[in-house]
Amino acid sequence: EKSSIQTPGDAAFQQLAELHRMRRAQAALRARNPVGQVLAALRQREGSDTVKAVCMAHPLPDGKHLIAIGFMGTGKRFYDWFSNFRFSDEDGFHRGFSQLCTHFEEGLNSISFPATAMQLGLDRLTLSDILAQLQRPDSRFQLWMAGHSQGGAVMQVFTHRLLHQRGVLARHIRGFGFASPTAASAGLTGRPYAYPLWH
Repeated sequence: EKSSIQTPGDAAFQQLAELHRMRRAQAALRARNPVGQVLAALRQREGSDTVKAVCMAHPLPDGKHLIAIGFMGTGKRFYDWFSNFRFSDEDGFHRGFSQLCTHFEEGLNSISFPATAMQLGLDRLTLSDILAQLQRPDSRFQLWMAGHSQGGAVMQVFTHRLLHQRGVLARHIRGFGFASPTAASAGLTGRPYAYPLWH
């Protein structure tokens, strides 16, 4: 009430928008509609199309920006387990975790960082834009990821795709998994120690 918000570029507006997005995400996680859960379970019989991730940005003292992604583990929704039990192989990875990663990647252009874009003088900044920057030796971004259980497995698949399909440089990323299942088939890579992941 005390703020004089003039435009969407104002810091006060940005703070209110971030708070609103966080409240909406929290409400979505709490929602337990039984009919919705049954419909979602039916939708996921053949493929996993849900992933739970939180993406944040924070300026660093050296002028760079830290991008953080937290991948959530298996939740209270019973159909979250469907992905865990898709044991077949898909391109060398556990099929369920691979499908979850694909679904997350489909949204890379819709995950935006308006406050960071404003700080950098950009009209728009998406996670897809940041991943393109991480291919450069002089990237102004660092990517840190964490995941628990199913989230740690999705993080492993995502890291593999970042390094081998998107050309992201390993020195710009770090990943930390907690109680993470193995997501890759044996022999998928000859140098597993080259991945910037710790479990």
